[in-house]
Amino acid sequence: MENRPLDFGVKELALYIYRDSLVPELFELLGEELTMELIQIFGGTRIVIPPYKKFLDMKRNLEIYESMSVCNSNQVITSLAKKYEITEVWVRELYDLMKRQVNSIREYLDSSKKNGNLNITTERNPRREA
Repeated sequence: MENRPLDFGVKELALYIYRDSLVPELFELLGEELTMELIQIFGGTRIVIPPYKKFLDMKRNLEIYESMSVCNSNQVITSLAKKYEITEVWVRELYDLMKRQVNSIREYLDSSKKNGNLNITTERNPRREA
């Protein structure tokens, strides 16, 4: 066995050890520095990332609500249905859903901001003041 210097570092070792995980994709997407920071902050934590489609749907729902809040005409509904490739009935349903939720969302965000719960932190298990 030959005793030669290593020609790889922590990144390459991690890529080898965690080759059956998403660690290689994290290094590719974020780069070494941000991936190491992510691992330092969240290492060992189970993270569930919602499907991208959920965020696209939320964006669509907000746009439907905003558009129909300005003008709730059949022409607007037809236009939104075509734009998002959904039925006019579904456009109305989504508008009604958002209309029922918008005040709760605002109250939650206002309360969270007031209580300081929306601060992004890099602390591990930050403690909140009572």
